[in-house]
Amino acid sequence: MSRRPRATIAAGVICSTSLLAAGCGSSQGSTTRAVSAVRPLPRVITTIGKSVTTANGNAVTVTTYTAPAASAAGSGPTQAAAAHISACSGAHETQVDPRVFRVLFANRQVIDADTVSPQRFPSLHLTVLGPHRCADGWVTFDIPKGSAPAYVVMTGSSLVGWRIP
Repeated sequence: MSRRPRATIAAGVICSTSLLAAGCGSSQGSTTRAVSAVRPLPRVITTIGKSVTTANGNAVTVTTYTAPAASAAGSGPTQAAAAHISACSGAHETQVDPRVFRVLFANRQVIDADTVSPQRFPSLHLTVLGPHRCADGWVTFDIPKGSAPAYVVMTGSSLVGWRIP
């Protein structure tokens, strides 16, 4: 059996993830919590509060991460967590989409943003920004109680992870 180099496999997984995240879809969120068992680590890793310039020239910052994010504790197996996102367009019009944000756990499990029932306000909404314009808001994640994600991850024109302290 021939083995592919790890870099080739990782590049394929990263490209697949980016293509899925950039796919077209409705601005309506799903009522199902999206969880994936294995995802690649981000290409750019930074800390919360640091701005990253994407491949398209946009600036994105995860300014804060908090868990639990809801004031009322539910009786279910999950809790809300939230990341405050600031996104600014570069020289060209760009779309800001909360669905490109995820939390990544140390075991590489990924949980997608919950765009149906945000817990912190103002929430980040799907929007189009003109050149040199900014938008910010909270993105909610429905995570297992007692869990501690390692990163807030953005997919799209760049694969970026903000390390959660």
